[in-house]
Amino acid sequence: MLELRQSSVCALNEFANPPVPSIVAEWISDDVAEEAHARFQRAIQRGHLLAAETAARELGTPSLSDACSLCRLYEHDRDPCLERAMRRWISRMRRECALRAQAGWASARSSRLAPNRVPPASAERAPHRPR
Repeated sequence: MLELRQSSVCALNEFANPPVPSIVAEWISDDVAEEAHARFQRAIQRGHLLAAETAARELGTPSLSDACSLCRLYEHDRDPCLERAMRRWISRMRRECALRAQAGWASARSSRLAPNRVPPASAERAPHRPR
């Protein structure tokens, strides 16, 4: 009898909470992320450290500018977490700048205007003849 009740409860839970299609789940997660970012921005503007930390945790990995804003708030409040947060921000900045430089160099090498290649437009032009 107990097994029957548990199975009927499970069936009711499945009916009450049907699985969410992946597209809807993505929209919901995007909305949640936007709300968390808006809360983060308001907390930073108002100087509420606890609210900013909570929203930053909900964001997952905040952007470099958001992380910098959080570090500035730590500094303003003289929070002991400042040193650790600044070390993480600096190492992340170095890593992302290095990746951007590598990506920029790779795209420059593959583009038509790479320094070691002549652009096709100038190669097709006839030499200049004075009159």
